[in-house]
Amino acid sequence: MSPSPGLSLEGYSLIRKIGEGGFGEVWLSKSETTGAWKALKWISRSSHRHLEQELGALSRYSQAISGKRSHHLLPIEHIRLLEDALIYVMPLADGFDGLSPHDSGWEPVSLSGIIARHRSHDSWFSLDEVKMIIDGVVQGAGLIGEAGLQHRDIKPENVIFIEGLPALGDFGLATEDMTQVSMRGTPHHAAPSWYLESSGNSDQWGVAILLYQLLTGNSPDKMGRPKYLKPAEGMVLNGEGESSEWNRLQSLVNRATSEVAGERFQGFEAFRKGLLGEASRPIPQSKGLKFSLVVAGLFLAVLGAFLLLKGGVKRPDVGFVVTQPAVTPQKPQGASTPLPDEPPLILQQKDKPHVLSQQDVEQMNRYTSKRASKAAESAVNSLAKALEGLPQPVKKDNP
Repeated sequence: MSPSPGLSLEGYSLIRKIGEGGFGEVWLSKSETTGAWKALKWISRSSHRHLEQELGALSRYSQAISGKRSHHLLPIEHIRLLEDALIYVMPLADGFDGLSPHDSGWEPVSLSGIIARHRSHDSWFSLDEVKMIIDGVVQGAGLIGEAGLQHRDIKPENVIFIEGLPALGDFGLATEDMTQVSMRGTPHHAAPSWYLESSGNSDQWGVAILLYQLLTGNSPDKMGRPKYLKPAEGMVLNGEGESSEWNRLQSLVNRATSEVAGERFQGFEAFRKGLLGEASRPIPQSKGLKFSLVVAGLFLAVLGAFLLLKGGVKRPDVGFVVTQPAVTPQKPQGASTPLPDEPPLILQQKDKPHVLSQQDVEQMNRYTSKRASKAAESAVNSLAKALEGLPQPVKKDNP
């Protein structure tokens, strides 16, 4: 048996095919009980490997989100393994142009469909629309992540709109979020091996690629190439404020796909805060090592200053200093206040007996503090010159 218009399956009547993928077909259907429009996916038993994979993914997904509801995850309403196929039923997406599913021209609203329409009209998304779409996908990915799963196939075709809101769908590749997740998914959208091997989250990569596409209008294989790092054709940026916001959003792509694991977002909640402008500014790419060295350099500079204060400045021998705190000393005839860079008089006249006055103490403090400050400044400048010579890591292109 094959799906065909008018066929009745588990209480749903098939109307017409509205989608097709590598694993099966999606049919517009109607509940024979309530009359509600639904989407029904059919996966033939002839494709044993695909059927088993999808059945396993659906079971994991259904169990993981049992009792959870989100506008940004497509629910699975009915699953049945038949003699000829695996079928499952989902809510029907919105339709373009307000058409009813009765109309033969009705098409489901997906992100890929919206992109195609923008291209045909030489227009593009606004920044607010980009953030709204990505926010929905981030929330959906975050929810299944909390349930211990990864979607592994986040792309425009798998983002559909229900009641105007973006929802993540097609969980045929969903798997448990383990230490090592195999490289699966659509080419150029799937996370590369080097990313996964450094504890990267495949869904964080997928969301970042999606954000790059919406910001630049480019396909994922262009990411990382300067020539293609600019706003999409047709995107209207009003003033410096929106240009700066575009750059800020692009920095989220760089952070989520960083080669340095510690620079990536620590979960989707952090990603969402970054998207909405609520996260603290991350250390820029390739700066982690420099930051650590600067901290170490400052510590060494302070340590050097301390040692200078302790033993670097030769203190007067007590043999020629007579302390008389109760007596206000008089300056020797012809004595004058030394220049700022000169040592205090007590050090210049160490061959003569001298009464240590309050003024001498203050001059000594100023002199040693200034020398310590210069030592620290010299150490920091030397460190900065050394850092300028450090090689910069080259970001790998998405294979």
